[in-house]
Amino acid sequence: MKLTLDFAADRIIHELLGERPGHLRLVYDMEGCGCGMSGIPGLELVSEPGPQDIKVECDSYPIWINRQQAIFFEEKLFLQGDQSSRTFRLEGVSQLYKANMRLADRREEANQN
Repeated sequence: MKLTLDFAADRIIHELLGERPGHLRLVYDMEGCGCGMSGIPGLELVSEPGPQDIKVECDSYPIWINRQQAIFFEEKLFLQGDQSSRTFRLEGVSQLYKANMRLADRREEANQN
């Protein structure tokens, strides 16, 4: 799987990462969606990749995804940023996955547990 970021997406991620270390994760959140095939794509900042995570090819940042969730996405993905709303648009070659996607910072939560 390969994820390409546009300039705006790269800038937003850089700003949200700040000086603190972290990893990006592409997720397919199925909690509360009814069945195992329905879900919502999302982006997270985490302290460490999960034990089932695999690396997504990306020129900008190390990005990870749970190997079981990878089946919900195409092999070529594009992430566009909107600097004014600090949100993202995730697209594949054949479909739009999600617009107005926020980057959830989960680094604090991991440090508190």
